[in-house]
Amino acid sequence: LLVEQRPDDIFLESIACFPMVYYVIGTIKNVDDVLIAGILHADAMIVASPYDCECNEDYMADAKNIIAVQKLTRLFPNANVVTELSSRQNMKFARFRRCTTATQLRTSASGPQVT
Repeated sequence: LLVEQRPDDIFLESIACFPMVYYVIGTIKNVDDVLIAGILHADAMIVASPYDCECNEDYMADAKNIIAVQKLTRLFPNANVVTELSSRQNMKFARFRRCTTATQLRTSASGPQVT
């Protein structure tokens, strides 16, 4: 688990029954924190929505998570990332194709190639 601050004791007691579950203090925006948390060895990564968002509108609450997940998917194309969204309207922004090779990255960045 990658958390921004130390979890309270009740939360730690509730995850204690699961073997091989650890927490790391950091942020999803920092690649070093994500690497320390073990993204290279994880079967899946779950990104939960923050519950203390100071956004005035529901659909803006997911913006930071969507951007972070897109960045992580580009940096770690083999990682399975599951994202929690607060608003159904944001599904259209969360759908993106994974690129697995450098050629695909260049092609997707420059747009479709006409032959």
